Amino acid sequence: MNGADVARLFFESGVASYLSDNFEVLHTQSRQWLIEEIDAMLLQNKSNDKK
Repeated sequence: MNGADVARLFFESGVASYLSDNFEVLHTQSRQWLIEEIDAMLLQNKSNDKK
């Protein structure tokens, strides 16, 4: 995905808000943990869209 597509996905799925709202806690976590957290959020949103 290019940067614009990722940004759109993050804003539409709520990931951008999650990152902004929880910055203080999230910046203390590892990069790998954060990527896994974002992946889980996107998978959950995808599952919810199918319902």
